[in-house]
Amino acid sequence: MKGYLPPTGMTADVFAALPVTLAVREIRYTVRQKRFRVQVVALVTTLLDPVAYPAEAQADLYRAMWRVESNLAHLKTTLGLDVLHCQSEAGVRREIAMFALAYSLVRVVDATLPTFDVNPDRRDRIEPRSQKRRTKKYPYMKNLRAELRKLRMAKEVAA
Repeated sequence: MKGYLPPTGMTADVFAALPVTLAVREIRYTVRQKRFRVQVVALVTTLLDPVAYPAEAQADLYRAMWRVESNLAHLKTTLGLDVLHCQSEAGVRREIAMFALAYSLVRVVDATLPTFDVNPDRRDRIEPRSQKRRTKKYPYMKNLRAELRKLRMAKEVAA
């Protein structure tokens, strides 16, 4: 692609090897759910053959992927899975498996876990206790989302 600079993290040779155009197929389907608005979803794919890859099968795969993503987001929120501590692939897989096991056990029991004393008070400890990881930089949402959008738009217009 002459005349364009490669994005950060991509070499010029790899960028030059990219095709100028890309053929895609758009699949639209309707999602109807009680107590929610009807939505039309546009799914874009490079799987062009409608016989080999029927639209309904592609929509089913997308819905399944969306459920997986939603469940992972739920795990991140409820179990604190947004920060993984292992550094190897095998360790990360074990850590995720332990989170999934704990989550499944809580769901089966349908009760809260008892509190565990993970860091008991050790009177002879001389190292200061402090948090290693900083909290996220975003503030809590205290206003309606629509009001926050208006404020942000007003700041962008003023800038």
